Amino acid sequence: MKRILSVTFPELERVTGVFTKSTLRLLAEFPSAHALREASYSAVAAIVIPRSRGRKPQASVHAVMTAAAASVGVASAAKELVLKQEAQLLLTVEEQIKETTKLIMGLCTDRLKKDVEILTSTKGIGETTALHFLIEMGSSQLPASSADN
Repeated sequence: MKRILSVTFPELERVTGVFTKSTLRLLAEFPSAHALREASYSAVAAIVIPRSRGRKPQASVHAVMTAAAASVGVASAAKELVLKQEAQLLLTVEEQIKETTKLIMGLCTDRLKKDVEILTSTKGIGETTALHFLIEMGSSQLPASSADN
């Protein structure tokens, strides 16, 4: 993906993180500097700003649009298609990981409720951190895998 971006929009990596959700959503719609130059500011802002977690999403949109306008990137329909598909695939995989993690956390929470309560009573330790810790350390309440035997 980075190789393709180095051809279609080499300036993007200096402006923003390539693998952030906002940037992946942007690349799924506008996969090159050429495509961004043809897009309106409001169309780009509608993709980036509503679900952005950054401090200044408007500044990010402006920076990306400015970089696209001055880009030396090459327009290539084939590369744009591949980049679009890869961005969509990464977004899909992220959602699947999120769903799977939620399910696993729910199952672990039921088995490790007492241990999680003890760990989360410590300031700065949340449920996710507590569960990751307990899973890494191994708990007598977790089912043993065949590799442990």
